Amino acid sequence: MRSPFRKLFLAPAILAAAAVATSTAMAETQLNVPFSFTAGGKMCPAGVYKVEEGPAFDTVKLVSQDTASSFVWVVSPGAPKPNDQRIVLTFDNFGGNHLLQSVQYRNKITSRLDKPAKEYVPSRIVSGQ
Repeated sequence: MRSPFRKLFLAPAILAAAAVATSTAMAETQLNVPFSFTAGGKMCPAGVYKVEEGPAFDTVKLVSQDTASSFVWVVSPGAPKPNDQRIVLTFDNFGGNHLLQSVQYRNKITSRLDKPAKEYVPSRIVSGQ
């Protein structure tokens, strides 16, 4: 004879799994970067990039949708406000080359990713929701 309590305990587990899958799907954002740029010493072409929380909650992952390249960086609380939900890629323009300066993932941000140059044009920003 089966216990009626089995269904009572199984339903919340299924709902919890669905909630995790939904939050994981919403935890990534696609951004269209209209120019090529350098990140981590690698040239990245213009195109669509996915930004998602990394495998550890204190990391962020940038993945090219067009190529197989991806990057993972450590993020920490910084300039973003605690309730900030934006996804932002910030670039420096140096001699016509765009260098990825930082990645903001909601209320966390990477440290400066490029080395500051003596002469550069102020940052250009690509952001998502």
